Amino acid sequence: MELLLQTHMDGATANRINWRETEGFSPRVNLSELWTQDYIHPEIEAEIAQENLEQAADCLDEGGFFDFDWLECP
Repeated sequence: MELLLQTHMDGATANRINWRETEGFSPRVNLSELWTQDYIHPEIEAEIAQENLEQAADCLDEGGFFDFDWLECP
């Protein structure tokens, strides 16, 4: 077994979350903004960097107009 990602959240933050709102990936709760990332596997980090590079190139090329993720373009 290999560690891919490790995060933590302090108790005060965890206590402020209405955990029922997080069921079903509610768009009103973005947990990734609330936890602290302690470790990410180097291969995963490289894959994310490649995806970000491709997204940036796509935004420059067509403004993300033909993508579902067009909101990610500046």
